[in-house]
Amino acid sequence: MVAYPCCENALTVSSAGQVRPVIAERNERRLVAPELVGREVDLETLEAALAGTAAGNGRVLLIAGDAGIGKTALLRSFVARARSARAAVLVGECSETGAARPFGPFVEILGSALATYPRDVVEKSLQSHARELVRFLPERSGGPIEPSGGTERFQSHESFAMLFADLARSKPLVLAVDDVHFADPATLELLPYLARRLRDDPVLIVLTHRADELHRLHALRSVLAELERSPRTTVVRLRPLDSAQTSDMVQATLGLVHPPTSEFRRALDEVCEGNPFFIEEVLKTLAERGDLVYRNGAWQRDKDVGDIAIPDSVSGAVEQRVHALAADAQRALRVAAVIGRRFDFDLLQQVCELPERTVLDAVTAAREAQLIVGIGDPRRDQFAFRHALTREAVLAGLLQREQRSLHGAVGAELERRAGSGAAAAADALAYHFDEAGDVERALRYHVLAATEASRVFAFTAAVSHLERACTLAPVDPAILAALRLQLAQAARFGHEFRRGLEVADMARELYVSLGDAVGATTALTCMANCHMGSGHFEDAARYADEAVRTGAPLGGGPELTEAFRTSTAVAWFERDYARVHDKGEEAIRLGRECGAFNDLVQAMTLVGTITALEGRVDEGLARIREAVAIALEKNILEAADFALIYLGLALSHLGAPRLERRAAFDERVRRCRERGYRNDATLWTEIELAFVDGDWDALFALATDPQETIWSNFSALIVSFAGAAREGPKGFLERATDARRRILASGLPHWASEASPTATLFWLAGDAPATLEQAEVLAAYAARPDASRFPYWANNRYVGPVAIFALLAAERLGDTAAIERWTALMCRGEFAHEPHTFTAGRVFAHARRAARDGRLDDALTLLAEVELLLAEGELPFALTVTRLERADLLLRRGSSGDRAAAGEELAAAVPYWERAKAKWYLAQLRRWAARRKLAFPSAPVQRSARNVTRGARPASPLSRREREVAELVAEGMTNAEIADRLTITVRTAEGHVEHIRNKLGFHSRVQIGAWVAGTG
Repeated sequence: MVAYPCCENALTVSSAGQVRPVIAERNERRLVAPELVGREVDLETLEAALAGTAAGNGRVLLIAGDAGIGKTALLRSFVARARSARAAVLVGECSETGAARPFGPFVEILGSALATYPRDVVEKSLQSHARELVRFLPERSGGPIEPSGGTERFQSHESFAMLFADLARSKPLVLAVDDVHFADPATLELLPYLARRLRDDPVLIVLTHRADELHRLHALRSVLAELERSPRTTVVRLRPLDSAQTSDMVQATLGLVHPPTSEFRRALDEVCEGNPFFIEEVLKTLAERGDLVYRNGAWQRDKDVGDIAIPDSVSGAVEQRVHALAADAQRALRVAAVIGRRFDFDLLQQVCELPERTVLDAVTAAREAQLIVGIGDPRRDQFAFRHALTREAVLAGLLQREQRSLHGAVGAELERRAGSGAAAAADALAYHFDEAGDVERALRYHVLAATEASRVFAFTAAVSHLERACTLAPVDPAILAALRLQLAQAARFGHEFRRGLEVADMARELYVSLGDAVGATTALTCMANCHMGSGHFEDAARYADEAVRTGAPLGGGPELTEAFRTSTAVAWFERDYARVHDKGEEAIRLGRECGAFNDLVQAMTLVGTITALEGRVDEGLARIREAVAIALEKNILEAADFALIYLGLALSHLGAPRLERRAAFDERVRRCRERGYRNDATLWTEIELAFVDGDWDALFALATDPQETIWSNFSALIVSFAGAAREGPKGFLERATDARRRILASGLPHWASEASPTATLFWLAGDAPATLEQAEVLAAYAARPDASRFPYWANNRYVGPVAIFALLAAERLGDTAAIERWTALMCRGEFAHEPHTFTAGRVFAHARRAARDGRLDDALTLLAEVELLLAEGELPFALTVTRLERADLLLRRGSSGDRAAAGEELAAAVPYWERAKAKWYLAQLRRWAARRKLAFPSAPVQRSARNVTRGARPASPLSRREREVAELVAEGMTNAEIADRLTITVRTAEGHVEHIRNKLGFHSRVQIGAWVAGTG
């Protein structure tokens, strides 16, 4: 038997799924309403959603309705049926008094999971995928765990998601959250994330909320709007009972053989308006007043309807029933209402200051009156108000002075009980002392609650507590400065950058007036980071420089180290590489001295990346790898993630082999998943990898709406392209354009290369003018005089493909000037360590020039090289477009075997798009093939390498060993991998590759690969 917590009636669920009140011995004269009336269709909707979930599809159910309409009763019945259907059910509840407790209902669900599932199942998930959740189990975490400086709330989000996905592997899982209109901010952030993340897992999320509570500014409104946009969300809106249903409810509640008279039913309808809870409360009030009399197994009415005074509100009905209790019982009930929706007997007795027997009699009387119910294990003596409206009605009868006094007494008793463990009860203590008007203790516990919220990455909740703390704080500059700085940091980590800037500036002014260089430096650094997080880099540079100047007299310490690290990061984004070296080396030195390893790792990573890109490759990569090692040794996950990001980016920009690049990115994702860590930059990487792999279902599951970070907008560009390729461009072009606008709004010209993928999307849509227009931003940046200082635009993996689309668009439009401009831009010469994709753009420009000049053999050879470069660069759309262009040239040339080779080009392109389920673009490819009378492949076709580089230059003779090495180069192997495969030294492998280049007259490994493919 499993008790459902905090219900309108205390219930048990039997193994057969039957629901019945938890009453030791039924009092036949007690007036008991039926569990459900008129909700059969709604219950069927819930069961249909459960059936869909059991088939492996994640779903969301929203149960909406006014207070008292029967949401919890419907949920309770559904829970019983779900358990009967052998689904696992975990229930959490939100309450008004617990609205500040971060992830409140999900912490409750976590506890239920530990009690419901075999211990080893939950433990394995916590250890393997969701270790961050141990933070919510103080008895398991070994004491407080301090969050790393910039660690995002996504750590907790992903950990919850992975735990629930693990639990759903054995059988469908129902996550039910009641009264979500009372949810804390962290829970509201988590809900949409879980809906997206678990949509391919057999998890059904059921939420109930009051529709009448959602005023225009209620935080839940935007969450519901986001959830309702998904086709996997079902909304059940509970309506008032109609006249017939009201009649059925009255008949069942009173135990009547025949329906009530129409006169009595109409009188109830006029007042109760079909609200089941109100109807039940009115009937109970009438019974307690003697207007209804129990006779012959049913409740009878002896008076005319006109002689019965029916309460005109729920509050009125409850108030009349409370007044019918003895004075001590009324006192106990009022104290219980102040404690909260739930309360335990010991706390109630201590605050009431009444003998145990008296309080026990009071609780018994309130239970008999069905105002409260027992919950959980009966041995724990825990109770709850039968309905939130019941508690609200009792509170409404208290004078404000009486409420304040009782809140103070409750707070004092909770404080005494908590002792040294006050942190775990900080939310409740802050609430009660605040309501009591005890400013000193309210301030103390709001600050403690904020610290606890930050510990579990619930920064929105931390901001809420600290906002209140600032209001309560005395007019003391030192105290206000510290509180405002703490508030600014919480706002920054929660991505509330505007609020963070505003409050950090207030803190800075106070610290300056106090002559506190440490505080002023930290506040200025916070302001720089807020500007950087929102993409305003010029402002970020200004405040970072000021932070360094302000902190210079300190001579060292973590505050000055962070200032130098922030200045290094801003210089990186501004592409001021001399400053990256200057500020970065100082941050590294200071970090080593004071043990500020997070800042040390980030500075070392940026310096190492720039060093590698400037040509000192081995030295630069060694520094990045050293940064990774330090972060892992010190267990600083965020710093390790940061270093791994830049290791992957550096390898990409340097044109490292695909396997080496992918290994770096995969290591990063693996380490993040181990700890349940995700931030916007991490998500961007995962979305890119899912895109490259053609796993677009995973891509969309990872996708989030753009936030106030530059990284989420990069993700939005990828997601928009994938959406357009699946569903068609409508709507997605606008989304991508908005993301591009936000990126360019950063004010830094080099972001043009990051925003340029919108040109790709417009080419997909067939809009040549828009493609060229979108690409021109990149061309304008590349033409800037300062672009030659360090050709970042040439080291961006998107530049080459954008040039490909720009050239094709210019040719389609007959824009000779644009053709020449883009050809000159891409053919101005080679850069050291340029990525494969940039080389692809340059070779493509040469290929198109050859095609325009009629040199088709040369053009085909060059396009074959482009294909290899783009395959190595992992940009599938540009690769497909190149294959189609090459197919067209083969058809245009018309030599023997060219039509078959053109078909093979198409066949090589199709599997990726089928894997990605890009139905709209596949339809475009079918039309393309039909116009050229090429057969569309029905299954992947093995591509003949012999036709790939038709017309390639004749090969110089290679020895058998050299041929073997050349084939391994064509497979994308590094020299180290070749050495391992052939059991030779790396130096010998390097020598073979060099001899092959010299013999064939080639200058790159890619050309060797093309030669191998062309010679079979």
